[in-house]
Amino acid sequence: MHENLFTDYGIPVSAEEERTAAICMNSEGDYRFVIAAKGFVIIVNLENDDVKQVFFPENNDEYPYASFSSNGLFYTGAANMFMVLDPFKEQFIHYSVIENGEEIVG
Repeated sequence: MHENLFTDYGIPVSAEEERTAAICMNSEGDYRFVIAAKGFVIIVNLENDDVKQVFFPENNDEYPYASFSSNGLFYTGAANMFMVLDPFKEQFIHYSVIENGEEIVG
């Protein structure tokens, strides 16, 4: 018999994740856990434990500094690049390099 070692307490608040990970849910109710790291993201399919690594666009190898999920998409920034990942398509669907004289997109 498989013993459940974890208790799901749900989501305490719907708020921006201040670090670099978020749970994304699409309109069909599927979930992906996305973790941003230096130069890439890891996408974890929570239903079948499949894991996919996707590199940041344009060989951006900087550390991410903030992230959040909305409408199934994962938003993050690293250096002066803002990026939008569709974790269900396993690809970045948008990115912009922000030239505002700052080191990071804020």
